[in-house]
Amino acid sequence: MLHSLAELDYDAIDAYSVAIDKIEDPARRAALEEFRTDHRRHVEDLSRQLRDLGRDPPSGADIKSVLAQGKVVLGTIRGDKGILRAMRSNEKDTNQAYERALNRGDLSTQLAELLSGNLADERRHLNWIENELARIEDRDEARPTPSELPR
Repeated sequence: MLHSLAELDYDAIDAYSVAIDKIEDPARRAALEEFRTDHRRHVEDLSRQLRDLGRDPPSGADIKSVLAQGKVVLGTIRGDKGILRAMRSNEKDTNQAYERALNRGDLSTQLAELLSGNLADERRHLNWIENELARIEDRDEARPTPSELPR
């Protein structure tokens, strides 16, 4: 489970790197950079836990990162809105993985606290992305359609 979570966080790091390169708005870019930093911390913490258990942590993303990055690349077709939609999908996956991990009955208190903190980060990421998308969509709805423009 810890190995899979670390791989998922590596996947997120890769997806955020692509998104950061493609996103247009500087404030959004800064938020995505912060979220990528959170994922890097998650990898470090999970890797430390794995080593403490005598296990080798992953050294990078797995094949899922190709899919995660692909969502972001496809999202660039529609600019920031498309990128954020792709990142929302990725964050939903990460939130679900951490929720499943926390539902296990065999976690030590220390590990449960670590995973709870990581899940709180993931929820914050998802919440920000959803709020940002709502702002973009509200702005888009406020724009007049071509038929509504004066002639």
